Amino acid sequence: MNQNLRILIVEAGAADAELLERELLNAGVSFVAERAFSDADFANALRNSPPEIVLADCALPAFNSLAALHLLRHEHPDLPFLCVSRAIDAEAVAELMKHGATAFVSRERLAGLAPAIRRALGESAEKRERRRAEVSLRDSDSRFRAVFEGASTGIAVEDLQGRIVETNRALQQMLGYSADELRQLTRRDLAHSHDHKEEDEQHRRLLCGKSDHYQAEKRFVRKDGRIIWGQLTVSMVRDTEGRPQFPLAMIEDITERQQTEDALLQYAAIIESSNDAIVGNTFDGIIISWNPAAGRLYGYNSSEASGRAIAMVIPPDKEEEFSQILDRIKQGERIDNFETIRRRKDGGLIQVSVTISPIKDASGKIVAASTIARDITERKRAEAENLKLAAFAQYNPNPVLELAADGTVNYSNDAARHMAQSLGKPQLSEFLPPDTVAIVKECLATGKNRARYETIIHQRSISWSFYPVQNSGVVHCYAGDITERQNLEAQLRQSQKMESVGQLAGGIAHDFNNILTVIAGHSSLLSMTPNLPETALDSAQQIAIAADRAANLTRQLLTFSRRQIIQPKNVDLNEVVNNMTKMLRRLLGEDVVLQVNYAPNLPSINADPGMMEQILLNLSVNARDAMPGGGRLVINTSVVQLDEAAASQAPGVVPGEYVCLIVTDTGSGIAPENLPHIFEPFFTTKDVGKGTGLGLATVYGIVQQHRGMVKVSSKLGRETMFEIFLPALAARAHARAAQESDNKIRGGKETILIVEDEAPVRVLVRSVLERHGYRVLEANSGVDALPIWLEHKEEVRLLLTDMVMPHGVSGRELAVRLRGDKPDLKVMYTSGYSLAVVGANMMLKEGLNFLQKPYHPRKLAQAVRDCLDG
Repeated sequence: MNQNLRILIVEAGAADAELLERELLNAGVSFVAERAFSDADFANALRNSPPEIVLADCALPAFNSLAALHLLRHEHPDLPFLCVSRAIDAEAVAELMKHGATAFVSRERLAGLAPAIRRALGESAEKRERRRAEVSLRDSDSRFRAVFEGASTGIAVEDLQGRIVETNRALQQMLGYSADELRQLTRRDLAHSHDHKEEDEQHRRLLCGKSDHYQAEKRFVRKDGRIIWGQLTVSMVRDTEGRPQFPLAMIEDITERQQTEDALLQYAAIIESSNDAIVGNTFDGIIISWNPAAGRLYGYNSSEASGRAIAMVIPPDKEEEFSQILDRIKQGERIDNFETIRRRKDGGLIQVSVTISPIKDASGKIVAASTIARDITERKRAEAENLKLAAFAQYNPNPVLELAADGTVNYSNDAARHMAQSLGKPQLSEFLPPDTVAIVKECLATGKNRARYETIIHQRSISWSFYPVQNSGVVHCYAGDITERQNLEAQLRQSQKMESVGQLAGGIAHDFNNILTVIAGHSSLLSMTPNLPETALDSAQQIAIAADRAANLTRQLLTFSRRQIIQPKNVDLNEVVNNMTKMLRRLLGEDVVLQVNYAPNLPSINADPGMMEQILLNLSVNARDAMPGGGRLVINTSVVQLDEAAASQAPGVVPGEYVCLIVTDTGSGIAPENLPHIFEPFFTTKDVGKGTGLGLATVYGIVQQHRGMVKVSSKLGRETMFEIFLPALAARAHARAAQESDNKIRGGKETILIVEDEAPVRVLVRSVLERHGYRVLEANSGVDALPIWLEHKEEVRLLLTDMVMPHGVSGRELAVRLRGDKPDLKVMYTSGYSLAVVGANMMLKEGLNFLQKPYHPRKLAQAVRDCLDG
């Protein structure tokens, strides 16, 4: 091909000519083009600057292309003439080809233009001479046949009934049929069923002469069933008298173009209807596309955004980040689901997830960037909330689980797994209650919670609560170890019960003590009457014995109720046990073997020795009664260290070193159902008349008063063991027995003020003291005592007062007021209650400055003398 090919372009307008020139430039053809828009232009060009090839439109509205071909052949018989046309007029093309046109090129397939030119110009002069000779000899039919078979467009000749008579190779390849197969069909048979109605109407119009041709884009069905799109042009060929001869159909396969157009339409529809913001921008940051979702996200409509800088939605602190992203897009990289910040028109900031992709032109060059953005502000906020909720569950010190509808575990926190492992359940399914599946189904079905459902695992109480989340089809489960709480509640209930019973017992004992003081006192005075008949003396002694027994009973009641006065000393428990062994052996009898084991170096305890003896006595009597056929009673002393867990088993007990007294018998044991009740007063399993039910209650009260703890264990029919824990003193010194004071009772002439609200007791005390030579003043309350004191305070040497009295002034308050006037005033208290009841923290000593009711007249006289002399 020449370096500068001279081309004459015959077109109806400049735009069509420019289209052909652009195609030739793109194809690499070097040329010089001249344009002709009329027959005069064409004739002048042929005369003045003859071209090497002519490109002419077949359908010129104001210029006869056939005339142009005749003129060219007259002036230049061998010059190539290429028909280029958009509208395919089969009859016109056929006529041109018959009169010497070189080739036909469709405007829809301009890619074939350059090859057609090269073929036309590449033939040798000799071949062109031979072709001209052949053409001149070939009749019109042979010319038509060559064009017919060589055309790249599918062509079909039909009869007037629409049956296919002849087809070219292009149509056969397009539809997948052979020529013979196509002769058995009509064009209607090849058309898609949706196009039949239109096809029938157009064929009818051709036959009746209402139109000479028609064009349409239609669907055709290949032999293999595949649908293709074709650009159909049907022309009616008529004879010289205008009668229809046959329809000529030309079909160009436009499937690829149609698919591209459909895809573009679908793509455009997707972009417009997308809920994601889709924005296109050039690499210098200018917005070139903006869908409605972008308007909703950023607040700008399309007209406001198009042509503006993309920076309007980029916060200043994110501009460098966006610039770096664009650099990566220029290199062909795609960035998916990148989370960043964008700015709205109102200035608000939103969190978005963006996917940024390169945009390429037809040649594959990257020319712009496309950004798909989705608002994730709410999602991020929800994620933050979920993280908080997840952290709440994960770090909750109590077990938290989520259960699926079938009872399987979807989630469990660390506390749940730790609790399961601590209970020997490595699998959470083993840790859950046995009927978890049924509970989950019930909760989801009813929507109701199931709270405080308790199970026992290895003697540990676990409380479960189930809460349905119906919209998620799951159940949230919470668990807690309530063993310690239940133990504390049981201890509290027991303590409250014992406290209430103790208050009752203490009140009864207090009233009885006042009565017994009078009975025992007067029986003693009666027995001291000179020349009393023997029968009366015997009666007085029996009354004294009965009163003493009753007093012992009230002492046990007071001890149980912790209203007995404690007179603590530094006591060596080994000495207490050793001093009691002789008496215990006589008590137990010959059938019971007593074995005592002493712990060496035993620390001292601060305790009332008499109460310690009472504990040993009561436990030994119970053991003897549990071994009617004989057995063994073992008493051990030891030192133990109680930790927090052990100390928490009883109220008021603190961790530390304790002296332990263990009393074990080989008797009948205690039934399990009776164990919770054995320390209750008046509870007994002995026969009527064989027990008061106060022995163990007294032990319990003494231990509680000494801030200790008592434990009991029993095997029915084999043994019972009591463990008494008493706080140890730091110094391991042996208690020293107090020296016995002189028992000789001496009277005196001192004045004594008696304050006692019980008249019989007051009369008895006055009588006893007056017999011993004392002067006695008396009052029935603290209030009544004050005027007597004001009158006789210089004379009074001793105040003898009950501790609990009516009218709002207690014995201690009275003593404080009187000692304010007279600091050297001697004071002695009496009571049926302990100091704990009146709230006093006083240093008292039995027989010295305190008398426990009931008391013997001799003990009263001795105590008064000792106090005055002290």
